[in-house]
Amino acid sequence: MRTPQYPGLAERDAQIEAGAGRGAAELPADVRASAAAFEAEYRRMPAGAWQRPVRWTRGQERPACRAAHAGRCEVLVHHVDLDAGFTPAQWPPDFTGAVLARVAAALAARPDAPAVRLRATDSAAAYDLGAAHDPRTAHDPGTARPPAPWHVLPAWLVGRAPAPGPGLPAPPFLY
Repeated sequence: MRTPQYPGLAERDAQIEAGAGRGAAELPADVRASAAAFEAEYRRMPAGAWQRPVRWTRGQERPACRAAHAGRCEVLVHHVDLDAGFTPAQWPPDFTGAVLARVAAALAARPDAPAVRLRATDSAAAYDLGAAHDPRTAHDPGTARPPAPWHVLPAWLVGRAPAPGPGLPAPPFLY
């Protein structure tokens, strides 16, 4: 038997809207309580169950072992949304790298991905999206863009930072 993350997108949106009016004092307590509940369930999980498929809200199936990363992603990405002084520059490097690789791969597979080569100025990371990903229609890598600091690229791709260069299309955001 599979248990969905939410009964559906409408229910997910309703739960988010219901909690949106909480004050700054309530949010940390809610995060602590939900983290404690997650930890308790995490510890109860049988070792053999971590590779079982879990259906995410939008229908994708992933192994259960991805749940911890998904929760961390929710906390770090939405922490930026609070506009309380926490920025993508404060994302841990292992998180930034994992999100950049995962989001770039997901976008590269989409037909509506912008045709760009993402290149980090402070690491060796480079990813081709859209037509730049297709060797039959690839842009000249010498003119590809945007070069930007490593943390800026995933922040832009998930809609938490402006485009790292002029004239770049808005990516089809995943978060």
